Amino acid sequence: MAPHEGDEARAAWLRLVERTLGGRPASSLAARIEPSMLVEPLAPAGRLPPLWSRGGSAWTRLQRLDRDDIASARRGLENGADGIEFVLAGAPTAWRGGIEHAALAPLLGELPIDRLALRFSAGSRLEVAATIDDAIAAARLDPSLMRVSFGLDPIGGAARGGATLAKGQRDALVATVERLAGRGYRGPVLSADARPIHAAGGFASTELAYAAAAYVSLLRALLDGGVVDGVALAAIDVALAADADQFVTMSKLRAMRLLQARILAAAGLPPAALPLHAETAWSMLAAEDEGSNVVRATIAALAAALGGADSIAVLPHRAASAAGDAEAERLALTLQAVLAEEARLHAVDDPGAGSGTVESLTLALAEAAWSLLQEIEGLGGLPAAESSSWLAARIAADREDGRRRLASGEAAIIGVTLHRADGAPLPDPVDEAVGDPFGARRRAAPFERRSS
Repeated sequence: MAPHEGDEARAAWLRLVERTLGGRPASSLAARIEPSMLVEPLAPAGRLPPLWSRGGSAWTRLQRLDRDDIASARRGLENGADGIEFVLAGAPTAWRGGIEHAALAPLLGELPIDRLALRFSAGSRLEVAATIDDAIAAARLDPSLMRVSFGLDPIGGAARGGATLAKGQRDALVATVERLAGRGYRGPVLSADARPIHAAGGFASTELAYAAAAYVSLLRALLDGGVVDGVALAAIDVALAADADQFVTMSKLRAMRLLQARILAAAGLPPAALPLHAETAWSMLAAEDEGSNVVRATIAALAAALGGADSIAVLPHRAASAAGDAEAERLALTLQAVLAEEARLHAVDDPGAGSGTVESLTLALAEAAWSLLQEIEGLGGLPAAESSSWLAARIAADREDGRRRLASGEAAIIGVTLHRADGAPLPDPVDEAVGDPFGARRRAAPFERRSS
């Protein structure tokens, strides 16, 4: 068979590339994303169809609120937030503090919740759903007109605690979903939230595998409990971290949609939309040279938008050192406004479709995560994977490889491990969450100045 004309043109182009590289092969430009994953930046054009479409609408811009501060919430709305993510104390995503359960209803009562998108990070506290529903009922609002993501994460909470859900807990989970669906809520009730895996140091493939395993566990619990297919599928969303590795973040979000489609096909269920939330990563924040966090957050938010996130929350650039800084909170929302209203990133459906590099990375991450999902299921599911220390060991290996790359200079954090303002050598790295395999860690923290 004669070679395709396009193949000949590509071969000629690659020869030119290698000539500019001084004879080095074009493959030398490949980037190591994870220890066993290389991505070719000069991959041929992809052929996958777009994986997502917002229909011309922008993503939902959320302000994260992790303290009882009505003034901060109101400032966020004045600064352009479409809604608020309320982070409850004890939730795995409460990087610092969190809102006490008793303070939630008063906060909701002082906000125009009929005009807001509401998202909650509640962990395994199912009783939070009743508090939210009571606040909406007290305001005499129609649940079917509300935009609410309840953010209950009972499966993930059990897994991180090394326990399975008892039958009574599963029954309570099913009852909660059915009651809220009966009340008319359209938004997701449960969340397969993998942000804590990223915050603990897990690679993208580990984060995706965890999200997929949590999704499977939640879906299985609902279907086994007798919830009808349509209600069960509408009840679950996924939350992922967005970091400053633009193409990995874009591809990770796209890969999650492939994984969900494959899970549903394997279960014999019809295709269903996947609500996907992204938050700029806690782990990429630095307490030194905080201005660099603005750049990292911009890249992460851009990647989340281009990767198809339906809602995005940007952590303020001073969140690691000065939580509650009003100017930092304003800038985090302004950043999203620029990306949405000036750059208009939402105007194109799935810009990564057709890019050989983005598509090959999407497929590589999806395949790696699917393989890990099979391992998790082979162990008996997500809680069993944690009980056997499989998950903790996987995250620890990811974390140590990332730390080694920073210490050796193979990877860098601007302002901390590279171009330090004081020019001082790096200190010996110290783990900021010793003894907790799932503890949230900032990658910069081991290399930052420490008071004597």
